[in-house]
Amino acid sequence: MTRVRLRCMPVFQTLFAFSIAIASHVCAAQSKLAPRFGDLVRVQAPVADFAPSPAQENVIGISLRLERSFAARRDKVFGLWTDPHAVAKWFLPPEQAHWAEPPRFEARPGGRFSLRLVSREEFYDLHGTFREVHSPEKLVLNWQWDKDSPLAGSPGNTEVTVEFFAQSGKTRVVLTQFGFQNDESRGQYERGWSRCFREMDNLLAAVPAESITRWKEFIRVSSPVVALEHATVIDGTGAPAKQEQTIVIAGGRIAALGPSGSVDIPASAERVNLAGYTALPGLVGMHDHLFYVSNFFHIDELLAHDMPFSFPRLYLANGVTTIRTTGTFEPYTDLEIKKAVDDGTLIGPKIHVTGPYITGEGYPLIQLYKITGPEDARRMVEYWAREGATSFKLYTDVTRAEAKAAIDEAHRWGLTITGHLGSIGFREAAELGIDDLEHGLWVDTEFASDKQPDVDPPDYDASAVDMDINGEAIQSMIKTLVDHHVAVTSTMVALEQLALGRPGPSQQVLDALSESARKMYEMDQKMMAEDSLREKERFERDTRMLQKEMEFERAFVRAGGLLLGGTDAVIKAAIAGFGDLRELELLVEAGFTTEQAIQISSLNGAQFLKEASRIGSLEVGKQADIMIVKGDPAKNIEDIENVELVFKDGVGYDSKKLIASVKGQVGIH
Repeated sequence: MTRVRLRCMPVFQTLFAFSIAIASHVCAAQSKLAPRFGDLVRVQAPVADFAPSPAQENVIGISLRLERSFAARRDKVFGLWTDPHAVAKWFLPPEQAHWAEPPRFEARPGGRFSLRLVSREEFYDLHGTFREVHSPEKLVLNWQWDKDSPLAGSPGNTEVTVEFFAQSGKTRVVLTQFGFQNDESRGQYERGWSRCFREMDNLLAAVPAESITRWKEFIRVSSPVVALEHATVIDGTGAPAKQEQTIVIAGGRIAALGPSGSVDIPASAERVNLAGYTALPGLVGMHDHLFYVSNFFHIDELLAHDMPFSFPRLYLANGVTTIRTTGTFEPYTDLEIKKAVDDGTLIGPKIHVTGPYITGEGYPLIQLYKITGPEDARRMVEYWAREGATSFKLYTDVTRAEAKAAIDEAHRWGLTITGHLGSIGFREAAELGIDDLEHGLWVDTEFASDKQPDVDPPDYDASAVDMDINGEAIQSMIKTLVDHHVAVTSTMVALEQLALGRPGPSQQVLDALSESARKMYEMDQKMMAEDSLREKERFERDTRMLQKEMEFERAFVRAGGLLLGGTDAVIKAAIAGFGDLRELELLVEAGFTTEQAIQISSLNGAQFLKEASRIGSLEVGKQADIMIVKGDPAKNIEDIENVELVFKDGVGYDSKKLIASVKGQVGIH
């Protein structure tokens, strides 16, 4: 395919695929191998296949088995199951749920447990008895639910065995549940336990002690108690910046925050003078891939590969402490990178892995698996949910029926699904139940003159370039998104790649590129200049569309929409971390205040991820994910580029050293 065809598409549309997901087409055969690969796996089999205990041999019915590895000591993981306060945190669904009464969890032989809650206006009564408690190796519970609980197979009476295996500072948990009356009941519990494991993972989030020793050359601050004094603070809530503030960090969390001189600083604290610096929440990148595109001159030759060494470091070095991967070419690699970061064997941000792209026939990238219909879409979501993906993404060539199947299955697992759409317009997607839409107005096809149902128009990008943002058509679309609680992820960094007269990359960015990646970037810039002479009208349209996108995002927020910050920075000189900082500058250029831009790129993302109680803003009790920049971005947004120190869970990493460590590596490692 010619370069002209590539240029007719936004850069980000050339980037998405999922080569390893081809394996998911034969997931039935692979499910027996899944325990070797997945972080979270499920195996269904007759009870006898699990070498049951004598007590289990008397349990009749369908069985369930789950495994999960946690980057924490066994006694700490075991404690999550025996402390009622901890159980209250990980068992309760994160949305539209509350306890009908405080949970009871008496972890002793013969002790009772009772979990009575209301979720989405339905009452659940789960209760039973601890049959065995072997601290910290094993728990056996008689697990029951009443006929009034809206669960299949009600009333239910099953046996749950939870085993804890210590593995070099980590813990492998194996949960088996016996005695389900039907597959529907087993499926409900599989999805429920999977959600609980995700919540446990969040509760256990911490920097492993051994990683501090392993990465000491990149760590500037690692004291148990730290006081960041005399800083300007932009807290991520949208509130104005505050001068002369002090933040106390203890146990990886923010213990105190207030005006300097009014905050009690423990005598044991390491004190860091931040006069002339600004403290901001660690960014939450909601479209931050782990791959880089190695060839982008011809779309049918384009390939992308994960950068497990350079990209995680660059994200963290630039203040991005949490990312959602929002699509992948190599889903198992993304999962392994997350696991390595959690274990402390790689440096990087907290990672929320999105499954492979869900798309059908129509897009030519060889790494894209093409689904064959709604059932195939549903099966893809089910398979990768079991492997550990926590969100999904629809791509340009799906039918409404396929999209609906994927959306419904993701929601059955308690997971979210976003989309970079083409065959489906934004309003249609909202009505189908999608949770998020990537890239904004630029890619909404509903305004294309040649749009046909379930078909991606041949040249739809920027179809709204001459439309009035305040006109009825776009305002109606915005209202539909807001009414259906659909978020929009801003990725103006990717859109800027197509516009003329925009600022070029910094020297730091160019230094991070491998020799071949840098040469390719330089060749592309030359060819883009030559193309602009031949295709002046198209490049002028793309440049105008960037301004139109800025107008749209302001209008969406004014209408009450949830705008998220992302980048899609995976090509040429748009790369991990640096792209997130550029996105903040573009949001300010679009008309948001610095404080609003920071909120979009931190707290809003945390809210969408249902993590706002832990991350996304600088507030007492939250995890100490903090970026420190020299200067005051509230007065000069370009100061956001001066990142010097980044705290993740209370450990401060040296930004410049991390960036220097990946010099010349982007495109290789």
